[in-house]
Amino acid sequence: MKLRASTDGSITTGWMNAMTYAFIEGETFPLYRLLAATWARFEKAGDRYRGSSLEIAFFLDPTSGQLLKSLTMPRTGQTVDVPLYRAGPSPSSVAVRADDRREFGMANETRSGTSFFRPGIAVSAQRLSQAERDGDMFQVREDLDTRVTPGDPAAPKFFYREWSIYRGDWNAVMNPRTASAQSQVIYSAATAYRPWMKMGATPGHTLQNGQGGKVQRAADLPAQLLALVREHHPDLLEAPEKALTLKPAA
Repeated sequence: MKLRASTDGSITTGWMNAMTYAFIEGETFPLYRLLAATWARFEKAGDRYRGSSLEIAFFLDPTSGQLLKSLTMPRTGQTVDVPLYRAGPSPSSVAVRADDRREFGMANETRSGTSFFRPGIAVSAQRLSQAERDGDMFQVREDLDTRVTPGDPAAPKFFYREWSIYRGDWNAVMNPRTASAQSQVIYSAATAYRPWMKMGATPGHTLQNGQGGKVQRAADLPAQLLALVREHHPDLLEAPEKALTLKPAA
């Protein structure tokens, strides 16, 4: 948790700089560069940490770095609108090992949620493994796996599979007076096509790979990402506590 966020309930912001590809029958098609950030806070609760998180993402032209408003998808040749992504605040937890089955509510927790998710029953698993010291560094692997079966048998199933390696200074992680350690993140994921991509029955899925880190203050995010946050989500800089407050259950 010191690498992922903080052990004392403080708000931290993780960031990611990655590339996204369509992977179709063994062929790879570059789609966009992904700049993402996650605001989170957690507190110890029994055998795990529980809290809330909020994620935003920007999809950029890989060459120009400009924010994409439209994208021509491979194989279909269809030009689609590219929406902004903001999901949360959502209840969140981190455990060494966790399995869950629930109603998948991300469409309701996400702006333009039906552009990104379909409702259904989600079966998910989280695993932490390979915790090891590497010289002056400590690293741990996190695997996330979510599969959603929609209520409509004809609707496409959704899946999200992520692998991340968190690395940080061994002494900082082991220091009992340190709640949050600087970290580096190596990330990869495989995901079903999002509804906004309008890929229909086209075979395949998307792949992502990249690297990132964590900052104690959102103002210390990488410059381009920070500028996009200021333009499109200024409340996350001005009042992150409010943005992370979960709404009471109905």
